[in-house]
Amino acid sequence: MFKPEKYLAEHPVSFPFLLDEDRKITKQYGIHHRLGLDAINIARPATFVVHSTGLIRFLYVGTNQTDRAPVETAIAALEQAK
Repeated sequence: MFKPEKYLAEHPVSFPFLLDEDRKITKQYGIHHRLGLDAINIARPATFVVHSTGLIRFLYVGTNQTDRAPVETAIAALEQAK
């Protein structure tokens, strides 16, 4: 099982880290995937780039568990959000 405290102790980050154990946030963001051929009761892969002002500058929600945001696109959004 993933232990966020252990991971963050070994890999410090300079941004807020969100762990959504009860799936409340995934449901609010519309990425909760209750039932499908590939999974049950999980979040769809999603990438959010949020500016320090709280504005979402980039959003990508996968259609299935293997559909991820292109890394280059997410990095470009991070650069633009500075």
